Amino acid sequence: MAGKQSPPKEGTLESLEKYHIKEDIGFALEHPLEELPDEYNAWIFIGKNLPTLIANGHLRAEVEKLPMLSVDGLQGHKLQRLAHLVLGCITMGYVWGKGDGDIKKVLPRNIAVPYCKLSESLGLPPILVYADCVLANWKKKDPRGPMTYENMDILFAFPGGDCSKGFFLVSLLVEIAASPAIKDLQFLWNQIMEPQRQNLKTTLQFSLGGYHISEEYGFLLPNPLKELPDHYRPWMEIASNLPHLIQNHQLRAHVNKMPLLDVQFLKSYEEQRLAHLVLSAITMGYVWQEGETQPKEVLPRNLALPFVEVSRTLGLPPILVHADLVLTNWTKRNSEGPMEISNLETIISFPGGQSLKGFVLVTVLVEKAAAPGIKALAQAVNALLQSNQDALIHALQQLRLSILDITQALGQMHDYVDPDIFYAVIRIFLSGWQDNPAMPSGLIYEGISTKPLQYSGGSAAQSSVLHALDEFLGIRHSKESAAFLYRMRDYMPPSHKAFIEKIHSVPSLREHVMSSGLGQCLTSYNQCLKALAELRSYHIAMVTKYLIITASKARSKRPAHLPGPPQALEGRGTGGTAVLSFLKSVRDKTLEAMLHPSGTMQSPP
Repeated sequence: MAGKQSPPKEGTLESLEKYHIKEDIGFALEHPLEELPDEYNAWIFIGKNLPTLIANGHLRAEVEKLPMLSVDGLQGHKLQRLAHLVLGCITMGYVWGKGDGDIKKVLPRNIAVPYCKLSESLGLPPILVYADCVLANWKKKDPRGPMTYENMDILFAFPGGDCSKGFFLVSLLVEIAASPAIKDLQFLWNQIMEPQRQNLKTTLQFSLGGYHISEEYGFLLPNPLKELPDHYRPWMEIASNLPHLIQNHQLRAHVNKMPLLDVQFLKSYEEQRLAHLVLSAITMGYVWQEGETQPKEVLPRNLALPFVEVSRTLGLPPILVHADLVLTNWTKRNSEGPMEISNLETIISFPGGQSLKGFVLVTVLVEKAAAPGIKALAQAVNALLQSNQDALIHALQQLRLSILDITQALGQMHDYVDPDIFYAVIRIFLSGWQDNPAMPSGLIYEGISTKPLQYSGGSAAQSSVLHALDEFLGIRHSKESAAFLYRMRDYMPPSHKAFIEKIHSVPSLREHVMSSGLGQCLTSYNQCLKALAELRSYHIAMVTKYLIITASKARSKRPAHLPGPPQALEGRGTGGTAVLSFLKSVRDKTLEAMLHPSGTMQSPP
């Protein structure tokens, strides 16, 4: 993607900066912040006065009076590190402030909730750690002065006066003294590993294993589950009746009566994926049951808490994503039968009848058509690593055929999806609460955050297929398009996102084609780009039919008992983009990537 740094090659160590390590101070945090935003002044006050509050026995009372603060306002690594240091100090003082004869064994909610959320964000445990009290707990008295004991101070202290200060600062100076050795270690590592990296280039095999990608099904979840364990029957009963409950304006009432269920009984990955599909579908119906003029802006805790917990486990956002609606939402009627619309069924549905099912299942077939291409992509990478030109050309030819099959599969949308139904009935349930004027602030997930959270709605840009092709073929999109596409990777299963990033890190196909001067390789490369551009042009035509042309007449044709089309998103995708300009931009950049026989870029037609 545009502006993205290239990951290191296999066997090399990334720069120290990537690991928050500085050449001059090692693992110490560079220039730690001393203050948090004003809303966290209560934390800072207690942290700065910790020795006094402990000495006079007032600390616990002060902590118990603290307001419950959200950590959403702590943006940036340094702010989060400072907050973790402050809360760590307060926690240790609260627990141990009166000695081991009077230990507090329960941390109050007003400190425990933000501390745990912040710790999860940083990947640290919710306790004072070395990274807090030493690495992030220092400042220079004179910012231009030397890194000496005399010119340094700590930000937060415990009882013990100069001894406490000395313990932390001497430990910090030990860290700083080690920084030249860390720098030398990086240099030595690279010197040792470079020859091995060169050898690995001829032996390393790139495979789909480990990325939840199947040679047969591609990014689709193979044979998704249709039922959750009995404990989650209340979820399944609601999700299985979504169209009826929404059309009769009863869904919200049913959700409000739903019990709060613990997600601990979701043991397998497949169960967790189905649970995410079920909870996300219920969420979309709950929010949009009455249309964009009456969206629900608070998701009740009995839905929000398990949904967010499952989302965190899977590394997905708490909203309906492509990985739910498509990749997990299909089953064969006859398990031995073919992957055809007539033999497929959705697991969870929305209003829209056969058009809704057609929309989902045609997209399933698009993903299935991409599976041979993803397999060919992996074979092409291995051919590059092995310097096997014949195998590379064959893989590129197979990739082109797969792209043509994707376009053909997408064409079935015309047969199974009515444009008026898609626009007036289905589309609202794919809409999100980011870049959506109907919900400008976002959605409050009760029990998770007191502030609204924003997430984009479903989008074809959440499919990993085109991301993988763009990375492999070396297509560079405009800054605006690239930013949106890169953000959409956070809406993919982490293993699929990792696969795309892995493709970025392997030797560049485009550079190989430009430098090889071999005609057949160049031809095969350009044919892949041409097929991909044609696919994107076909997608533009389809969006024009289903979105732009239909927008003017959909409102008058929608059934009165359904919420109707999202007028706030007219001309925009459910992901929030200005859809036509975005699609034309990515199509045009695909065409611009084509190369002349000389290895230079062609001018777009």
